Amino acid sequence: MKKKILWCLLVLMFIVGVQISMPSEAAEQYVSSVAWDTPQKVKGATFVAKRHKVGSRYLSKIVMKKNGRSTTILSGIEAAFVTNGKVLYYSKQTKQIDSYSWKNTVYCYDIKSKKSKKITSGTNYTVRGCSGAYLYYGQDNWGDGVNLYAINIKTKKKKHMVNYVGSVIVSKGKVMTTTNSGDANNNPICVFDLNGSGKKKVAEGCSAVIKKGKIYYVKINLKTRKCKVYQCSLKGKNKKAVTGWLNRVPSKYL
Repeated sequence: MKKKILWCLLVLMFIVGVQISMPSEAAEQYVSSVAWDTPQKVKGATFVAKRHKVGSRYLSKIVMKKNGRSTTILSGIEAAFVTNGKVLYYSKQTKQIDSYSWKNTVYCYDIKSKKSKKITSGTNYTVRGCSGAYLYYGQDNWGDGVNLYAINIKTKKKKHMVNYVGSVIVSKGKVMTTTNSGDANNNPICVFDLNGSGKKKVAEGCSAVIKKGKIYYVKINLKTRKCKVYQCSLKGKNKKAVTGWLNRVPSKYL
């Protein structure tokens, strides 16, 4: 199992790294990160999760840099966060269940008032994206991905979207997910409505991004370990290859 997870992580890091950023469908922008030391910029501020040791565990503190000043706004939390520069969504370990599992609580932190509000809680919960009205979160299975849900931030009504998610992108009034089943493979790429409904498989591959209203995604040849970039519409139409077989994906498609 450890070898399987390690192989998957190495391939994903080789192609796109561990950073995820998500432009909102509206004027307001949300960005997110799932890694330590990966700066994310939004509304004139830079946010980064810094690793620090708490007892025998390594947790995170969120540092905000704005107008030349660095401020630690949260500490003792999970590395993954989502922010629009005004509020920040994060998860925190609240109770240990067993050697591998924790009850995590998802919070919304108001950066100005410095107050946190509980959104939901569950086993190994982590955050992955936000559209403004809906937060995308779920159980983190590490190398196998996240079991993803959409939750209405005001009503707390939630909807299951898909399991084993590798990445989440919010753009053009839609939510796109790539699947990470634990193996480096060409897995389903799905598009949803913002509330988590209307699931549609639009392609198979990995490392999908949305640029100028089009999906760009990667197919991997597992024998040669080469990759090819394809594009299609948000509805999965007009698929075509935009590169030949390559050893590495060009940065303009990441």
